[in-house]
Amino acid sequence: MMDHTLAGIVGTRVLTGAGLQAGAVAFSRGRITAAGTGPMLDAGNLLVLPGIVDLHGDAFERSVMPRPGVAFPYEGALHDVDRQLLAHGITTGFHGVTLSWEGGLRGAPYAQRMFDVLACMHAELGAHHYVHLRFETHNIDDVALAQEWIRGGLVRFMAFNDHLPSMVKRLGDDRKLLQYAERAECDLDTFQARIRQAMQASDKVAGATRELAATARGAGLRIASHDDPDCVTRRYYHAMDCRVAEFPLTRQAAQAARDLGDAIVFGGPNVVRGRSHTNAPDATEMIRAGLCDILASDYYYAAPLAAAMRLVRDGVLPLEEAWNLVSRNPARAAGLDDYGVLAEGMAADLIVERGGDAGEGGDRVAAIAHRQRAGMTLLARDNHLERLLALYAGDDADRLAGPLEQHVLLDMRLDIGVDGKAQRALRDVRECGVQTVDLGAGRDAAGVDRGTDPCDATHAREGLRSHHARCEAGTLLVHPGDHDDIPLRN
Repeated sequence: MMDHTLAGIVGTRVLTGAGLQAGAVAFSRGRITAAGTGPMLDAGNLLVLPGIVDLHGDAFERSVMPRPGVAFPYEGALHDVDRQLLAHGITTGFHGVTLSWEGGLRGAPYAQRMFDVLACMHAELGAHHYVHLRFETHNIDDVALAQEWIRGGLVRFMAFNDHLPSMVKRLGDDRKLLQYAERAECDLDTFQARIRQAMQASDKVAGATRELAATARGAGLRIASHDDPDCVTRRYYHAMDCRVAEFPLTRQAAQAARDLGDAIVFGGPNVVRGRSHTNAPDATEMIRAGLCDILASDYYYAAPLAAAMRLVRDGVLPLEEAWNLVSRNPARAAGLDDYGVLAEGMAADLIVERGGDAGEGGDRVAAIAHRQRAGMTLLARDNHLERLLALYAGDDADRLAGPLEQHVLLDMRLDIGVDGKAQRALRDVRECGVQTVDLGAGRDAAGVDRGTDPCDATHAREGLRSHHARCEAGTLLVHPGDHDDIPLRN
């Protein structure tokens, strides 16, 4: 059986520790290596970037419960979420699983389902999926349960949340509270009773918080506080070794975090939309002021990639610094020190992004290489990705040099062509040599020898077009599986 395991990616715009330059990234057994042999993906002039590390994402809740009180099994929901993450360049996602006094979607039984299904589905998922435990501070009855999860290694990041004050302000607003009650899977009267019961625990919150923080520190977890309203709150949590300020509500709280040397997180949607949806500080202005280290998806998985590219396009940051906000910095804040940089020995999690020049952005992921597992293969008839993904922009398929065959992309069919029906385009492929180059830590990437024009192909039949507006083909995925009939370049 021919070995079709992808050995690396080569391109003219690879983001390394030394900046954006021509080079190659070779990988083996999930790690970036100094050099490699075997099939190489030719990214052409596309951007090759470290995979996005999303430190806080709770959009998975919409896959689990797309409407209030309407729940679906976690197995199908996480398959859906996995595709969303990868399609938006997120190779490592920290799911914001809430353990709250509210119950329902944000109660203990739902959190336990997440743990159970992640354990069972680990080998099936393309991205790295971790749990960011969002602990509501007034939920003192579940402190012991949270400690059990942490000691059992189920949690990889933790944050202290306190949404009770905002809930108390809504007492009397039955329409709004009813929405929360439906999410909590109870009636309005029961939800209001839960609010009042949580209020009665206020004198026990400080001790419970210190106890849980000590458990998290003992397990080696990094800890955050959520929605710090002021400097006093930030200093309070900093004293408990909560070294990440997540979504500070005021500039003063963000400045206090900076003065303390803590990492500061804002939402990617804030950058994309140009403002916060909750009247929190403008994230772009915080970035300009040096008061933001990390951008998270928050409630919208497409946001980190789009936000980073907007910062580049608007001249706020160069690509290297903008990309650190969504890859290197969140990885370090979570304790994943071997993620977020394309260098020898680091995790081989990377994406290929289809955009214009680095200053133009493009906010569309053209391909993803992730979690280099045994048996991983490239689902295309050659390795020249730039030509292959001309389909993405709706280019004339008559001129395509690398048409797709109708193969399964992570259990989904990709339909391209007239009326959305897939058209098979067969062509001859000749072997093309690619010289891999050294990409070690602290070393500049050398140039890439492309040799002759790679992998020419016959044109698709007359009149075939890709109708991008109706049939988006935005992501080519590397999929674990055997497809021995698919030729690759060596």
